[in-house]
Amino acid sequence: MRRSDFEVLKIPNLRRFFIARALTVVNGSIAPIAMAFAILDLPGGDSQDLALVEVCVVVSQLFAILIGGVLADRWSRVRTLVLGGSTASTGMFLLGIMLAIHVSHVGVYCIGAALTGLGSGLGFPVFTALIADAVPESQRQSANGLFRLVINLSRVGGAGIAGLLIVTLGNAGTMFMVGSAFLLSALIVSGIKVHQLPGSGESAIKDLTDGWREFVSYPWVVIVVLCSMVLNAMYAGTIDVIGPVIAKSDLGGPRGWAFIMMCGSLGAFVGTVIALRLKYRRPLITATLISFAMPLQIFLFSISSWLVVLALGAALVGVSMDIFGVAWDGALQREVAREKLSRVSSYDWFGSMVATPIGIIFAGWGAKHFGATAILPWMALIAALSLTLPFFSRSVWNVRGPQASSSLP
Repeated sequence: MRRSDFEVLKIPNLRRFFIARALTVVNGSIAPIAMAFAILDLPGGDSQDLALVEVCVVVSQLFAILIGGVLADRWSRVRTLVLGGSTASTGMFLLGIMLAIHVSHVGVYCIGAALTGLGSGLGFPVFTALIADAVPESQRQSANGLFRLVINLSRVGGAGIAGLLIVTLGNAGTMFMVGSAFLLSALIVSGIKVHQLPGSGESAIKDLTDGWREFVSYPWVVIVVLCSMVLNAMYAGTIDVIGPVIAKSDLGGPRGWAFIMMCGSLGAFVGTVIALRLKYRRPLITATLISFAMPLQIFLFSISSWLVVLALGAALVGVSMDIFGVAWDGALQREVAREKLSRVSSYDWFGSMVATPIGIIFAGWGAKHFGATAILPWMALIAALSLTLPFFSRSVWNVRGPQASSSLP
């Protein structure tokens, strides 16, 4: 990284935003690991039970993503983040209470999981737009890269201590700690002051409709989101359901799974450093090529129970995801009007995640009835085929990086 990349940290409020985001990412790294093994440790808990809880998280996130974009554009991006952090904190405290009093019915855990998903989902559409509000265009690639650097360092820390926390504090204690950290992040972000362009003044339905029209007016956005929809469904089924099942039986339980997640976060850190130095000519094509690491990792889970092999695969996925993320955020910030960016980002997040419950349910059902590894090669094939879609779109090829764009007449 260049010293000039850190100049962006002189911008008021950006440091506070990064600290608050780091806390939420640490929480988000610990909570899924604790939740997965808490459900699998319930009497009779299996892959289908885990899939049910994970689906509750994702469905509530999808709902929150849509309303989060409208809230952020019409009300306040900062207040939307505060509301999200507070709601996620409530969900984690509820999960901790149920674990502490030894509730065994998996359906009850869906309530806490849904609240946690609702809170985290409210923030998804806000991050990209908040950086656009706070940072001049000439510094946004550095801001996006540093933002992901903060995220990835936090993920490394969160995943690194997750297994230790679960072993020392137990699942209930871990949930209480994560809930407290979510609440702290909401308090920190409440002090951020940025200039936000005023909303349209129209009804919420009109704003959603306008956001949809803006979203579909960019063919390259629609193509990449369709690709991500399928890819994320297959990858989520692997990482959220089948991976923890394999880890519990063959990889040393929470510690082994936390190690794999930590390696993925380390890879993402490397990906951020690479992304800051890349001079994107066709950023989305480059990022899509690198994303073939995801179907490769799905396939590795089907053929190997070696912890080192799966950890290396996770690191490669981390590299690819962050190179893609920096390229994608930059393209949206350059091409989409700022006053509509949160709503377009909402449809981006919603479309990218809408099929994730199907992938999770399919993985849970398949793992229970055919074995944890039997369906993974097919999931890897579907994921790989989805990644070919952007290469057939001229609009995706025509999206240029900031340096290339500035040189065009």
